[in-house]
Amino acid sequence: MDKPIRKPLTKGDKNMTKKVTVGIKILNWVTGAVIYESDKETIKEAVVGANLRDANLRDADLHGANLHGANLYGANLYGADLRDANLHGANLYGADLRDANLHGANLYGADLRDANLYGADLRDANLYGADLHGANLYDANLYGADLHGANLRDADLHGANLDNLPKDFINQCSRDILFILGCLKSEVPALRQMLVDGKVDGSQYEGECACLIGSLANADGGMDKVCSAIPFYEKGTHNYGEMWFLNIHKGDTPKTNQFSKHAVMLCDMVVPYKKTKKASNNDGK
Repeated sequence: MDKPIRKPLTKGDKNMTKKVTVGIKILNWVTGAVIYESDKETIKEAVVGANLRDANLRDADLHGANLHGANLYGANLYGADLRDANLHGANLYGADLRDANLHGANLYGADLRDANLYGADLRDANLYGADLHGANLYDANLYGADLHGANLRDADLHGANLDNLPKDFINQCSRDILFILGCLKSEVPALRQMLVDGKVDGSQYEGECACLIGSLANADGGMDKVCSAIPFYEKGTHNYGEMWFLNIHKGDTPKTNQFSKHAVMLCDMVVPYKKTKKASNNDGK
């Protein structure tokens, strides 16, 4: 039996269907070139569905994009425009966000561990509860950012302008340092001198150049003595005072490092410093 001949559908046939694909294109905001294409209907579906782990989205235009929960692990977002983007709970572990514009972005609870945010614009960003453990925030602009509950353990803020840091973060660190210094007033002058001489290293608990508690221990009595003198204190970089001192490296002085300069000011608030003629020439304030 011969097979029936199927006539091709023509424009007038009622049974003809036309498939319409709604595509998403992510453009390079500098050149306008297409970086990534998807047949999904929204940016969120395109990015979340595609699992853009290790993707190259350099200079991508993602202004206002909804990327809630997106997996951008290790992605290259160098110079990307992420203003007002929703990155709530996004996985940005190890992502390259150097010079990215995250002004006003929602990074609530985002995983930014080991992310490189060198020079990033994070003004007014919501970083509440974000995990910034080990992140590089060198020279990042954090003015007005919400860092409540954020994990800044081992984060690099070295060289940051204190004017660009959230006042709440500065106040929390300052209160913690003042409380510790108030419990160890006799060691404060020695700590102050270590700061002036560039003999503080916030990444070390022991040695000639050490962190806040380590330096106070070097001043007198050792680690156990100073820790026992501070009520309810548990040693660790989860303390805001130690977070602050993490940004003071060996060789940094109040003249070259704003974190060191601020620490000296706090020392002077606890034990007023009396300048001598010799000291006035060496003091880094």
